Amino acid sequence: MEEIDGWDDIPELNEVSSLIGELNSYKYEIDNCVKQTELNDLLHQMKEITRQLEENIDGIYSFYC
Repeated sequence: MEEIDGWDDIPELNEVSSLIGELNSYKYEIDNCVKQTELNDLLHQMKEITRQLEENIDGIYSFYC
């Protein structure tokens, strides 16, 4: 691993970043009242993404910290 500015390049963070990007698309819908996704689907997807984020962050934390 290459250390830059005090923390390592952690490949698993790419998945976290991708999941955050998915949440951002729902955030855009919410902030701009776009309503492309049904409310039930929106909430279900956001809950699932949040669960995946928590699992991934916990895994990174336990491995690297």
